[in-house]
Amino acid sequence: MNDNLATVGAIYEAFGKGDVPAILGYLADDVRWEEWADNSAQSAGVPWLQARRGRDGALAFFQVMGGLRVLGFRVLSLMAGGNQVAAEFEIEFEVPGAGRRVRDQEIHLWTFDDHGQVIRLRHYADTAKHIAAMQNGGSIPMESKNIAALRTAHDAFSAHDCARAAATVAGANFTLVDHGRGITISSQAEMQAWLEGFVASSSDIRIVDQRYIDAGDWVIAQFRAVGVQDGPLPPSFPATGKPYSLDVCEVWHFGPDGKADEAHNYSDGLGFLMQLGHLPAPG
Repeated sequence: MNDNLATVGAIYEAFGKGDVPAILGYLADDVRWEEWADNSAQSAGVPWLQARRGRDGALAFFQVMGGLRVLGFRVLSLMAGGNQVAAEFEIEFEVPGAGRRVRDQEIHLWTFDDHGQVIRLRHYADTAKHIAAMQNGGSIPMESKNIAALRTAHDAFSAHDCARAAATVAGANFTLVDHGRGITISSQAEMQAWLEGFVASSSDIRIVDQRYIDAGDWVIAQFRAVGVQDGPLPPSFPATGKPYSLDVCEVWHFGPDGKADEAHNYSDGLGFLMQLGHLPAPG
């Protein structure tokens, strides 16, 4: 049997047992979960179809799914080709408060890397049914639209789509302060350029281990930026080819239009330079 086919079978077996840790073990660190350039269910705010990244993002998906009443789930067929496996399945569920059941036949498309880990999951479904379920008065424990917007921006940055990352969150009157470097950004275009500067210094930079805290109009994000410094680092540090892991905390304020008007980025810039060998370690 194709190893990837067996892995997908094991994932669905674990799902049936509610064994989320086992599922996460099959996923790559930076797995892309429901990553689409344009998806109507994501735009409508359907929480279980939102784009996520990394094992923490996948865990957030299963936490949202825990708020649904899943009445039935049956795999109909599995098909493998190359590094992908397609799963045809039937699902029936209720959204608490909606007063209706949703039944649909759908497809999961799983993509694997050369090590047999899942690097992407896409879900092909009748999105109109899912949107209707949420618009019929349904409610489940879910992350806020502000968190979803910030998560989408972070995922876009990890995909090096800096234009989409900036456009997702930056409003017309927007200010971001990079406290670690003493930089103030005052527009969407400046935010895009700021993000592009990170990609220029590290062509594989990505965000992992995200944590988000909802505080009404405010969102606090904690994550790590990881990669290899294979490009010059402003103002005058040459490429080192060394890997790094930078702890970052961000605080964002969102307006009524769902766009941010204020943001703060905090990181250990001194420790970052030490990791890369640009500054000597103390002692």
